[in-house]
Amino acid sequence: ARQEQRPILQVEDFQVTTSMKGKAEAKVWITFDGERVSAAATGVGPVDAVVNALKTAAESRGKLFFDLVDFQVEINSPGTDASVETTITMKDAKNNRVVATGTSPDIIVASVNAFVDGYNVLWSRQKE
Repeated sequence: ARQEQRPILQVEDFQVTTSMKGKAEAKVWITFDGERVSAAATGVGPVDAVVNALKTAAESRGKLFFDLVDFQVEINSPGTDASVETTITMKDAKNNRVVATGTSPDIIVASVNAFVDGYNVLWSRQKE
């Protein structure tokens, strides 16, 4: 029987603060290979801040270093409560490329979901 692998990176929670005058700040709490880790970062906006914090937290434990090559946002319905789909393209040092998507009414949650999915796929490719 094939054993189901637990993802190496899971997000427990995050908190983001943003304003018109200052940089956005994010704090994330993750589980990396069973170990709880937290990290904080800033960014030009809330999505950038939370992705920077996730990257900081993950890189503090894992040896997977990567670049975000592309980030796209698509809103498929009208209204402020519309579902948002984010697509993130990541590339690691070995030139493995991953395209991951996340969907949520909240653009930050959609971005976090895409990041986590992409990171876990890149991690598993490193181990192959």
